[in-house]
Amino acid sequence: MTDFLDEKRKEIDARLKELRPLVEEYERLEKAASALAGVGASSPGRGGRRSGAASA
Repeated sequence: MTDFLDEKRKEIDARLKELRPLVEEYERLEKAASALAGVGASSPGRGGRRSGAASA
């Protein structure tokens, strides 16, 4: 029984180690999404041409 538990603990530790970078990326992306929320929502776009505008 002890061998089984040791094996499962090692498997869990390995999986946690494998997933840690993904969790960190998720957290960074959440922060970025929060920081960008509402940015530019009420202001017109900058640069570029408007559709239908032609220069002669």
